[in-house]
Amino acid sequence: MSILTPPSSPALSSASDDFALLLDSELAAESADEGSEPAANREEAEDLDDENEERRKRLRLDSASNSSCPPHPGFMWGVCIRCGVLKPNSEPGGSANNVALKYIHEEFELAGDVLARVREDELRQVLGKRKLFLVLDLDHTLLNSARWMEVFPDETAYLEHTYMNVPEDKIPALPNGAPAVAGVIQPGGGGLHRIHGMQLWTKLRPFAHKFLEEASKLFEMYVYTMGERMYAVTMAHLLDPTGKFFKGRVISQRDSTCRQTKDLDIVLGADSAVLILDDTEAVWPKHRANLIVMERYHFFQSSCRQFGLENPSLTKAERDESKDEGALANVLKVLQRIHSDFFMESDDSRYTCDVRDITSVVRSEILSGCKLVFSRIFPTDCLEPELTPLWRLCVDLGAECVLAHDDSVTHVVALDRFTDKAKWAKEHRKFLVHPAWVEAAHSLWRRPNELEFPVREGQTRAPVFTFAKTVNVEVERNGEEKDQTN
Repeated sequence: MSILTPPSSPALSSASDDFALLLDSELAAESADEGSEPAANREEAEDLDDENEERRKRLRLDSASNSSCPPHPGFMWGVCIRCGVLKPNSEPGGSANNVALKYIHEEFELAGDVLARVREDELRQVLGKRKLFLVLDLDHTLLNSARWMEVFPDETAYLEHTYMNVPEDKIPALPNGAPAVAGVIQPGGGGLHRIHGMQLWTKLRPFAHKFLEEASKLFEMYVYTMGERMYAVTMAHLLDPTGKFFKGRVISQRDSTCRQTKDLDIVLGADSAVLILDDTEAVWPKHRANLIVMERYHFFQSSCRQFGLENPSLTKAERDESKDEGALANVLKVLQRIHSDFFMESDDSRYTCDVRDITSVVRSEILSGCKLVFSRIFPTDCLEPELTPLWRLCVDLGAECVLAHDDSVTHVVALDRFTDKAKWAKEHRKFLVHPAWVEAAHSLWRRPNELEFPVREGQTRAPVFTFAKTVNVEVERNGEEKDQTN
């Protein structure tokens, strides 16, 4: 049996070193003469070829030795990172303006204005590499975890037989350079792991590793989870054993500046260049325009119970998402499209585009050309249906919504096939679809097949659909998960 362990401490060296170089540069610039550089020198400083990037990395804090404190640019363990004095109880400008960056280093905080300049510098470097920023949620987005005590015996037997019954020498090897110290993670086939130290089962979403590999060519990636720090670091290790994708950029709940929500204030990149993948829209109240909502990955039955779902989990159905046509494969195409449009439309030297605008445009193409009318979807006392979430979602997806049907209507959205509008749709050969058709369009980023979302007789409540394609699964003796389409 092969047993592996994640790093005993967060893999922060790469992130810390890179951030230190950025910070050195900003403090050095702060201490320079007030006069602006000649245009030619500025262009040279912004040139991101290898030679100039190495020159930039040689900047050191001694360049800032003549700068005065207060105000202090930031603190590490309560000591100013520039002048070395202890953090005062209060200082001009107020330490309340400081932002804690615990995921880079414990007890590290920067003044808001210094962080803003660091973010601008990081943005220039990343855009210069023709990349954007991507923030990734963990649970139900890239993977699904369940405590051992939450997994019933029959489900455990299925996991043991299907995923863990793989010869040790056939389990996919970790990449060169990955930590392999004896410890607490027992990998199985098909992306399933048994984590002894935490008493967890964790299943990586199919296509996860390939997704990260392809996305890393276009984005600088962060993990951002509301989970605890050790859990976040362990999951990041399963996804990225060598640290080449995340490079220590792993943000957990304790690192966030908000206890119950997530925010881009600690991500080193401008909001205009950041995309987010998350299954929960509500945790991003300030950044919904940056968000691509993922369909939840319910591999374990406990995950369905957690969200009050009555449908069987993927383990219960003995199925899994398709690697080639599942949620991650689909969303990768969306990310590639947005990235391509961003750099195609941006001026090569300024990059004035905003990913939020491009994402909105791409989203509005999904149901473009569809004209929808709703039948008994909204309460009878609803006076402004155009303000309801479903109506607004349809508009965001590019559909036109109306209150009355006529020949120009293409779809009737209903729960009951015997309403007047539903009968009219059938008589006039219009599409009659369940509201889940709209939700599927939102999840899949394409117009779904209307025939897969019929309105059934006697249907009083919305059924739960799995929008991503699923397949029967057989874990081959080489440890790879094999799709078996019915």
